[in-house]
Amino acid sequence: MQVTQDNQRCDADPGDHFPDKFFDPVLLLLCIVFLLVPVTGFPENEPPTDIPAPVQDGIRHSKIIAVDDDIKDTPDEIRDDELLNLICNKINENGGKVKDVKLMVNSCFGGGLLDDMERVFGVGGACEGVPWVGGSASEASKPARAWKDNTVIKFDGVKNGNSNEGSVDEKLGSTWTDALAGNSHFNKDGQAGVIRNGSASNNVLEDLQAAGQKDAMGPNGFKREEPQVATGNNGFDIQWNMEGAKHEAVLFSGDFKRGEELALNNSIDNMEAALQATWKNTPHNIQSIKEGTLQNFIDALETAAKRLDENTQLLLYFTAHGGKLSDSKKPRCIGFYDTDILETANCAFDVDDGWFDGLFGNYFSTPSVLPEATLDLHIEVCNGCEAWSYLLNGFPLEFPTISSLPGEPFTAHLPVEYYQLRPGSLDANVVEIIPPLPATNLLAHSNALIPGGSLVLSDMDIDSGPISQLMGSQVLLPGQSAAFYDIDRDGEGVFVELLDNGLAVVYMFSHNRDGTGQSWMTGLGRQEGNGILVHELQMPSGANFGTGFDPADVVRTDFGSLFLRLPACGASDVPGSLFIYPETATNYEDLQSFNYTQLDLLVDCDTGAGSVNAGWSGSYYDPSHDGEGMIVQVLTNELVVVMWFTYDSNGNQMWMQGIGTIVGNTLTIDNLNTTSGTMWGSGFDPSATQTSPWGTLTMVFNSCGQATVNYVSSAGFGSGTFDMIRLTQLMGITCAE
Repeated sequence: MQVTQDNQRCDADPGDHFPDKFFDPVLLLLCIVFLLVPVTGFPENEPPTDIPAPVQDGIRHSKIIAVDDDIKDTPDEIRDDELLNLICNKINENGGKVKDVKLMVNSCFGGGLLDDMERVFGVGGACEGVPWVGGSASEASKPARAWKDNTVIKFDGVKNGNSNEGSVDEKLGSTWTDALAGNSHFNKDGQAGVIRNGSASNNVLEDLQAAGQKDAMGPNGFKREEPQVATGNNGFDIQWNMEGAKHEAVLFSGDFKRGEELALNNSIDNMEAALQATWKNTPHNIQSIKEGTLQNFIDALETAAKRLDENTQLLLYFTAHGGKLSDSKKPRCIGFYDTDILETANCAFDVDDGWFDGLFGNYFSTPSVLPEATLDLHIEVCNGCEAWSYLLNGFPLEFPTISSLPGEPFTAHLPVEYYQLRPGSLDANVVEIIPPLPATNLLAHSNALIPGGSLVLSDMDIDSGPISQLMGSQVLLPGQSAAFYDIDRDGEGVFVELLDNGLAVVYMFSHNRDGTGQSWMTGLGRQEGNGILVHELQMPSGANFGTGFDPADVVRTDFGSLFLRLPACGASDVPGSLFIYPETATNYEDLQSFNYTQLDLLVDCDTGAGSVNAGWSGSYYDPSHDGEGMIVQVLTNELVVVMWFTYDSNGNQMWMQGIGTIVGNTLTIDNLNTTSGTMWGSGFDPSATQTSPWGTLTMVFNSCGQATVNYVSSAGFGSGTFDMIRLTQLMGITCAE
């Protein structure tokens, strides 16, 4: 832990647009939302007003994770409501006098602190009436972004990417903090942060809003985080320097031992340097705490609070791991609370998509970090309950060793693997508690005499554990636009198309749940570290093959979510992982594999070089057949893989695959095949997969973005022609001149 204190008394790419085609218009909202830019400043000719805080879901909490100080009963994390109560209490303990309060949070899920700030300082709050302004790098449900250590090392002290040139005090940190107080040329406008570059308006709210627009990962940048602002009690008028005001600041970074140490240290340094420059002619104290414990923060807060008066402004800044907590919803829990659990009890809850971005984003980071989630049971009575069975979505959980005294309430933290949680619809996650004896054997006994023991809970929640800020730089390579599969599940797999704007198109091909045919799904997702997150995977069906095809017949079912961690580019000996969570209504079971390998290669992983025709790779469709289409992959060995996603004559899903060669501008596939015999999920048997010839296909590339396709089926589907246009242009793979 490092603590420094300064005491001074003087008299801060547009991407491809996807038409409907394979995708439901709902998916296009991802692209549309990315284009929205929030308005900064105040509307012309209208008086300024306070900005209400975004309201966090009532059963959710955000957390700041501090370093564990190894002192018994001293927590190493603090919840949003507890943190704001603590701040208010310290102010009140020292007379309740403060000119205003400024809160800035650069942690995952940090936006969850803003509504608690409004609660504490708003009407009826314990610090009612104190003017305040708050800003966060991320929403309450979303992770924040930071430059990882390898990027920091490469670019610190470098201006505009030129070695040994420029300002040596350029220090990359968390991307929102860079935009506010850093000296980073990666900011959206290439200039230093709004406080640091001398262009600060002196209005805190306006500068927080301006920082959101400069953020390299913000709505004007790579669209990875959505900065939040809020004010109360005329906090819109708070300034960095107000006449006669003094300043107390506590800058805190806690736990960050996950490949982002340099960035978060730099964030503290950048904020301190910006404030020093801003307050150089004003009385001020700045306490900077790096890798701090919760007690370090409490001590610093107490020191600052003792110096507060009606002319002193208080500034609090946090950057560290964030965390997220979800309380169970008592009305949905049968037999869980405040009574003995005498028979199997079930409770359902949901986890929002942003939480999964944090969990899987940490797993997809480089190096990979396994999230430390827990199911927390708040236990009033435990008589042998450690021997009971506890399941989350069917996965058995290990009950921890009990360290509390007999008869005392305690919290049991049951470790949860990140993939055991489920995204999706409401109540997608189910907790089961199972006593060791049938209920009929228990009812005749009092609590103390029940042979199987007894259990009384006061509450239950799920805790994400520390979530590291996600990386703010491109990781995946053009060579990872490819096909991937599990060698033990030969007959199904995933096609990935990486796009220049940080998005990715994913196609899953497999077989349906009862083994009577094939299935395929598609979705538009986001690149994250060395993985891809798809929250809206869709399963089209309903149209008929060939001349009977009608786009109006296509029904696009919300299938679920897909998370794919890619193996090292081109390497089959460093496997990736696939997680698919179907919506409950589909009746498809979850699919998980830790052995996903790359099956083919379009361009060299190191040089990006490929076939002269590599640029023809991508997705194609015929506008008159909106709802079906083909993937083309021109490989480095000059072979070409084609995957055709379509339907049979009864509207059921069907896919065909073939390998061909290109002569001139014509691709020829002599053996287009289809499969049958196996099924989705745990019933999948690669040895039962049967491959059947379907027909032949030629594809004449008239230009980089247009092709004519002719097919002849030997399986009873006739022949026909498509005039196809390109849907996707793959990242780093362009057509030859």
